[in-house]
Amino acid sequence: MNKKLSITAIIFLLCCASLAAQTAQNAFAFPYAFSAQDIYGRTVTQAELGEKEIFFVHYFATWCPPCVREMPDLARIAERYGNRVGFIALLDDFNNRAAAVRLAQNAGINFIIVDASHRDFRTLRRMVQSGYVPTTILIGRDGRMIGEQIIGALGMGYASHIDKALGGR
Repeated sequence: MNKKLSITAIIFLLCCASLAAQTAQNAFAFPYAFSAQDIYGRTVTQAELGEKEIFFVHYFATWCPPCVREMPDLARIAERYGNRVGFIALLDDFNNRAAAVRLAQNAGINFIIVDASHRDFRTLRRMVQSGYVPTTILIGRDGRMIGEQIIGALGMGYASHIDKALGGR
């Protein structure tokens, strides 16, 4: 009985190691370099996003009621996918950082929120600014948008876009 249990445990560990290696192969660093201040006043860089399979870039504002309402859902999504997806938010009204801090803390947001107008985010701004908030994009290994812009607040509905972008990986 112990021998069967040991063999089963070894097979399980080998499967887990294989899955971890496959996930590591799919991971890449955020393709846009930046060094910017987050809403807490800390300097953050792309390195803090780590290596992920895709990146979720969310453009929002604290004055936008749908943006505010969906923040707890974004926190849950980031928690669910955080080992495979890198999350960063570009704040439209960075001059209102105090409101952004309250919003992030109340919603349980633990991903980076930075000033959308910062010079290092020019390329991302062109990709994500649709004229509407919120707007979200998913970024792939080549630095391009995966699919189309996601315009409007989707709450937990972002999960289906993430699942599709991950493509079962």
